[in-house]
Amino acid sequence: MNDPINAPDSALLVAALWHVALGLVVGALSLASGMGIFRLATWRRSSRTVQEEFLYGFPLGIISLCAASAIALAHPLGRIAAPVLLLATLVPLASPVQPSFKIELHRALRVALSILPFAAAFGTFMALLWHGPTSTLAARPLADMVYYAGILDTFRHNFLPLPNLAVLGDSISLSNTVPSMIGAAVSRYIDIDPFLFLAGWGASFYVQTFGLSLYMVAYPVVAPQRIVACALAFMLGSLYDPSWMVNSIPASITFPLFFLSWYMWNRENRGLNRIFGDSFLLTIGSALGKVTAIFPLILLAASPKDIRHLRKVYSEMNFASILLASLMFVYSAYMLWRFGPIVWFYFVSAPIGPFTFQNFSSLSNLFMKTNLGFLSRDVGSVALVLAAAFCMRGSLRIMVVACVGLFLVFPLFFTTALLGSVVISGISILRDKEIYRRCPVLFVISSISLLFSTLVVDPGEFQMSVAWLICMGGACFIAVARPSRLVKVIPFVGCSIFIAAIALINAGVWPMKTGDSRPYASDTWLTPEFRDIWLAARDRTPEDSLIFTDSTGTVVDLQAGANFYAVFSQRQSYVAGLLNSALYVHAQERSERLARNQDVLDGRISPADLPDTKSYRNYYAIVKHTASNPPGSTLLYENKDFKLLELR
Repeated sequence: MNDPINAPDSALLVAALWHVALGLVVGALSLASGMGIFRLATWRRSSRTVQEEFLYGFPLGIISLCAASAIALAHPLGRIAAPVLLLATLVPLASPVQPSFKIELHRALRVALSILPFAAAFGTFMALLWHGPTSTLAARPLADMVYYAGILDTFRHNFLPLPNLAVLGDSISLSNTVPSMIGAAVSRYIDIDPFLFLAGWGASFYVQTFGLSLYMVAYPVVAPQRIVACALAFMLGSLYDPSWMVNSIPASITFPLFFLSWYMWNRENRGLNRIFGDSFLLTIGSALGKVTAIFPLILLAASPKDIRHLRKVYSEMNFASILLASLMFVYSAYMLWRFGPIVWFYFVSAPIGPFTFQNFSSLSNLFMKTNLGFLSRDVGSVALVLAAAFCMRGSLRIMVVACVGLFLVFPLFFTTALLGSVVISGISILRDKEIYRRCPVLFVISSISLLFSTLVVDPGEFQMSVAWLICMGGACFIAVARPSRLVKVIPFVGCSIFIAAIALINAGVWPMKTGDSRPYASDTWLTPEFRDIWLAARDRTPEDSLIFTDSTGTVVDLQAGANFYAVFSQRQSYVAGLLNSALYVHAQERSERLARNQDVLDGRISPADLPDTKSYRNYYAIVKHTASNPPGSTLLYENKDFKLLELR
């Protein structure tokens, strides 16, 4: 297939750099806010460390930023109240600290500045690779990224309840929408592009916080180089694929929680109140990020390091611990009620077993590029289960075996559980070399296999592998490297690579192309004409309009069942992108809705006669230019590929 574009233009490159810079500022504000809240909460303690303040401050900062975003979106005066709230959380950072704390803080800031070029480079790369359509450039972003960008645009005009403008009668749960909410709040102050902000901020924030979190739990590193190399391979192989952090943007604010969970578990003599308090904080963090991350987080943090003390610890039950446990139970019950039908649909319809088993049909099929990546991940997962069973102890062994085992049985739901286990396993061998020495072969096989899979299955293809190894590899190396002249040079190398890559992209020497290495990657591009027709609906139709379109269906395609770009019209569609809606899991209702949609487009029924359209008085259709006009319709706008019709 011929790509509609070969390289981003200069305007897009400048916009990507601007959005990455903005995202890094927002990320730094979030971290500072969380650290300020933690310092205020522990103001009586003089023994706190920078590690503790950063790791606990991360989820507190996300909570603070989420609250400020909600305030900014909920009320016109929120534009003033939200920054005041955030600035108030920074005040405790001005309090005096111990000299040793100040030394640790300065060291951490130097590490953060050293990681910054790699974070900025990766954010810019992702923004250029997965940008949305413009007036001159086509794009092929990942389907869920379009979904989250559409939610951001919806937040700009609707706060609560949040309607699903792609499917009439459906609503969007607030779960997994925090990055979109933050982006919408930022747009109240500065005009942003949803695609560039989510990709640029998500990718750069992920690299920056992942590298810093690794530094916080790893410093000082005393492990031999072979163990450090194995741990780094685990870290680099801890994503489904690098583009997954953009396709599933809540992942960017989830992974530092795995470091916090390990840090909580590794602390000695935690009482029951502390265990439940830690678990409650992680529950809130997972609710704001990837909700499925709750499995590895709670399995590890809710148990003492020495599992033999479990009975003794839980015998200390009191009112505070009962209250926290009750709140977590209520949250679990709500999630089960809200997502139970969807989970059950995928449970009964999705195949069970490792991806290799699901995709194997012949020997030649097994060794296709994508399936080879799945095979490598399954091999790495099995090796990790064996390594955990034989080499780890106590609750750490239980968590890794349970989470990775669940992934092998039902990978659709437990991918995040696997990835969290990989991160925690990397930390564990880095901090306790005896774990690695009990069975080094299994850890090496697991880490290399997982890293190979991460690099092979990414739809960004070879260029993504190079960018991931340079940017994420550089950030992680800085986090675990011992102080030396080499480490001081690496940030300058990162800056040089960043500047050179931007120059090559701007000159068109390095084209940014997306591939089809995953079976669910879309073959359809979002063209300038597709963007133009939906924005025309926004500009040329009344706000109480209902839109029918032939760009829908059940096929995973950006102009069919994954047509989430329809949301940017800011008008309600009868049915467009239905893959992430409740309608998708009810086959009969889905078929009936699609059939009625087609009847309207064919002129067999008037839209006013449908049972669920009575609250609308204006009806329009967006169809392909080659489609026949429904009887009595009026042409309102057209381009070379699509037309906007007013229906009677």
